Amino acid sequence: MRGIYRKVLAGMGKWSSGELARAIQIAGAMDSDYERRQALSALFDSQALDAARQITFLHQSLNFSSDYERAELLVGAEPHLANTPEVRQAWLDAALGVKSDYERRRTLQSMLTGDRLDDAQLVRVIQASDS
Repeated sequence: MRGIYRKVLAGMGKWSSGELARAIQIAGAMDSDYERRQALSALFDSQALDAARQITFLHQSLNFSSDYERAELLVGAEPHLANTPEVRQAWLDAALGVKSDYERRRTLQSMLTGDRLDDAQLVRVIQASDS
């Protein structure tokens, strides 16, 4: 399914800021966590999102009930996110909402390999890994 989303989105060229905001909102409102992740990932892969749109994108993952789907979205997006404190914080907030020990570890580990956390965020990751 992601291939279909990617083909459609890639064929539409660069979107305006308003179009991106609306597309993220629509994708985030999908009922299925799987379909939501597929649509959001395809959107992320096909459009250049500025830091503000990346934060909106990350906030959509807070509505996932599936830890696996949230982890997949966050792990896939992590290497491509803007390295700003606000984007890192939004990513970390979403990651800390993952309840499954395995998925939480996998998600947090993807952030730690990038060496992109400030000291306060690193402390949050360490504290979260202890719970």
